[in-house]
Formats: sequence, C-alpha cells, structure tokens
Amino acid sequence: MAFTDYLDEQMNGDYKDIGHEKIYKCPFCGDDKHRLYVSTGAAGDNEGLWICFHCGRKGNPISFVMEYEGARFYEAKETLELYDYMIGNFEWSNDDTLTESEKLVLYINHLNKPKVKEKVEKTPPPLPVGYKRIIDNLKNNEVYPFLLYLYNRGFTIQDIIKHNIGYITDGYANTTNSKIPLNNHLVFLTHNDKGEYIYWNTRSIDPKPYVKSVNGIAKDNEYSKKDVLFNLNTAKNEKDIIIVEGVPDALTLGNRGIATFGKQVTDTQVEEILKRVTKEQKLYIMLDMDAKEEMIKLADKLYTRHENTYYVINKTYKDANDLGRDKALDIVFNQSVKADSRGSLLLKLA
Repeated sequence: MAFTDYLDEQMNGDYKDIGHEKIYKCPFCGDDKHRLYVSTGAAGDNEGLWICFHCGRKGNPISFVMEYEGARFYEAKETLELYDYMIGNFEWSNDDTLTESEKLVLYINHLNKPKVKEKVEKTPPPLPVGYKRIIDNLKNNEVYPFLLYLYNRGFTIQDIIKHNIGYITDGYANTTNSKIPLNNHLVFLTHNDKGEYIYWNTRSIDPKPYVKSVNGIAKDNEYSKKDVLFNLNTAKNEKDIIIVEGVPDALTLGNRGIATFGKQVTDTQVEEILKRVTKEQKLYIMLDMDAKEEMIKLADKLYTRHENTYYVINKTYKDANDLGRDKALDIVFNQSVKADSRGSLLLKLA
C-alpha cells in the first residue's frame, strides 16, 4: 500500500493511472477535471509528491493529509502509516514562533539531508493490547471464529503453533498520540533466527472491517516493517525461498514463503535476505502482479548479487492464498523466469 491507496479511498476510486503518476480531481480547489498529479515512484524516489495544475497547490503526502484533514503533523504521519507509507522519524518543531508552513519547510529540508546510518540495538515493539495466543485458548468459545477463518484459508494447527498466531476480540494498538482499535483481528508474529519474537502485524476476520490489517507501530529503537521479513528464520533453511507481500500468502507457501509486509521492499530487508541465502538457493519474487515495477526494482537489487533469482509470472493475478498451496507452488515452479533483462521484459508483457 502507499499514499495513493489513501487517495484512492478518499476520492472514492475516481482517478486515472498514467504510468508513473495518478491524477485525481483536486479536493482543494473543487475543479471537476483530473488535474491533481501524484507521483507513484518508489518510496524515496519522489513517491507521493503532488501538484494541482489548476490551483497550483503542491507538496508531499504529509502536507496533503495535514491540509485535507486539518491534521497536525503526527496525526498525518500516523494516518499514512496505516497505509504502509513510511516517512521516517523526525521531531516536529514545537517552536510556537513558527507557522505550520514554516515547520513543514523544516520537515522537507530534513527529508533532503543525507541519512547517517547508526548501529542501533533494536527491540521488539510492544504487542497490541488484548493479544492472546490461540493455542492457549482452544477451549474458549471466543476463539472459534478465528479458527474457522484460518481453516477456511488453508492454515493448520501446526501453523498456529509454529508462528504463535494470536487473536484480539476487543483491543487496540498504541500510537504516539492515539489508539488504533483492533476488533476481531488475528495477530501474526515475526521471529528472529533464534525463534524470538521481534515484530507483529494483524489481519481482520470481519467481512467489512474498519481496518483490514495493521502493521506494528514501532519507535526509533524498535523493529519496524522496514527491518524484518515474516518467516525468514525458517525459509532460510529451505531449498527455495519465495518472496510475497502478505503473511497469509507466506503461510500458504509453507516453510518456503517470506512476507515483506507490502509492495515496497526496503534495502534493509534486501540485506536481511542476501546475508542468509546461499549460492545454491533459489529466490522467487512473487509480489502481486499489479506491482511489476516494484518486482523489477527488487530484482535489480537481488539478481546482481544472487543470480539464482527468478520472477514468478503469475498470469492468474491471484495471490498465493487465493490460489491455494498446490496451485501457487505449481505456478512458482513452472511459470518462473530468470530475473534478468529478458525476464523483466516477459514480466512487463504478462
């Protein structure tokens, strides 16, 4: 998900996709033509920069949400994080002599500063309030809907035990200034190579949820979705590793599947994969087929250092969980191509 997912929802799906940009009707000037242009480049590559060619307003995702919702900086930041748009950490100025516009200029300048990498010992973010392990509550009637959902998705009691899958009937996740309600959510845990919990994310079992899924809210010194990959601690020991977006898809693929928590795969996640993979292991990139550009960018980072990297040409356009394990693996092993220039062309044409 990304900033444009937020816009798609706010604008009721009324947009035009022209490749590296989406265009919408501007909500600020009320023009009835699609003149609000939004860059859809990868995160860190002008993603979310926008301009209206009617009223002249322009900015970035933070400035849009602040103006559109009348929100403060941290409120806008947390709204975007619900859509997996990560903008990094920056202390919003508390200087009362500055206007909000001047504070925004400081923020934009901060984005343009070179990032200094520091070695930080990270800790897991706190689990959401209300989390319970399914395996500890099998005799509790409240767990039945969660078991039924998992069963219908093809998951087993072994999956539940192995990944410490939990649930929340009525709880919440704490953010900096508010709480995100989590009602009837499954909770999936990510573990490190020692099998220790380091990250969480959720999936609602309701047909029409208020929020479909929530990724763990992390502070500066805590693991975030940018740092980890679900099930990498197990998949690193398999002959093949299959990279997918969501946890349910990774679970469907068994020990081979790892989840990136979204289309945007960070450099940190790439390094986590590469430092564990052996020369003989095959890496299969199976992101959703509407993310071809992201697949190619990921392959550019992996293939140059690991030639055993492949694109999964999934012409069904269904994700692994919808396909089921047997069909998904059949596509992986029989419809994949090397992630070289020829493979990139075949992917674009699929």
